[in-house]
Amino acid sequence: MPRFHHANLGVPPGVEDSECSFLVDVLLYRKVRVPPDLQRVARWFEAEDGSQIHLSIDPDHRPAAVAHTAIEVDDAIEVRLDAAGIAHTAGERDGVRVVFCDDPAGNRWELRRSISLPGTSRVESRDRENLARRLMPDQRPRIRPRGRRR
Repeated sequence: MPRFHHANLGVPPGVEDSECSFLVDVLLYRKVRVPPDLQRVARWFEAEDGSQIHLSIDPDHRPAAVAHTAIEVDDAIEVRLDAAGIAHTAGERDGVRVVFCDDPAGNRWELRRSISLPGTSRVESRDRENLARRLMPDQRPRIRPRGRRR
């Protein structure tokens, strides 16, 4: 039975640090050790479920126009995107909130979360504002957004 292990995303040279901040501070991946022979050209990150994102430094990187990576996220994703200055669009469909954004390398992401039913825990708009105010400037991810190329 197939099981997802990782997605490999390209990043242009010089964007690795911003991309790492996006994955760790916004999407909540954790950085994992890369084998010594790949340390100059790759960065690896892992989610709580063991799935991974691998970054490959690619001087010829061109973000895809339509292709994207989709993951499930928590209720506070839009707060973290706002705090990081990452532009995003969102909508709801069939009980799922779907947020689209581009990472600093221009790769497209689909960030999905179930919409909570009344009476269950959920970050409401006033809670989002309070959380965003509590994030001190030195705690906000330092991410340089990069424009999409087509």
